[in-house]
Amino acid sequence: MERGAAFQIGALLLLTCLAVSRVHCVPLANSQAQVLLDCQKAWNTTIEGWKVGGDCRKASNVTCDAQGMITEISLNYNSLSGSLPASIGKLWKLRILELNTNNLTGSIPATIGNLQYLNSF
Repeated sequence: MERGAAFQIGALLLLTCLAVSRVHCVPLANSQAQVLLDCQKAWNTTIEGWKVGGDCRKASNVTCDAQGMITEISLNYNSLSGSLPASIGKLWKLRILELNTNNLTGSIPATIGNLQYLNSF
């Protein structure tokens, strides 16, 4: 086999592997999904895709890393009411938490201090 043809086949295999790896399901980690369920209960709402074992890429208003750990929640302008549950502190990789222009009440739970990567709140 020619060297150029072998390179082309190798490149094609690499691209195929990359394409396949990008379309696999990234399940929400169970502990992360439970926090989303706690939020839904506290806010008396249901948000599409927020469930245990759900595909993180299909969970509305959430961004996750490759391990299914939540890194962003963006729920601005959603007419949410209620309070922020203490379990929010379990989302230890959370970087962005956007809850602007909602009707949330109560104090911010002390567990928010567990979010060492949080840089936008």
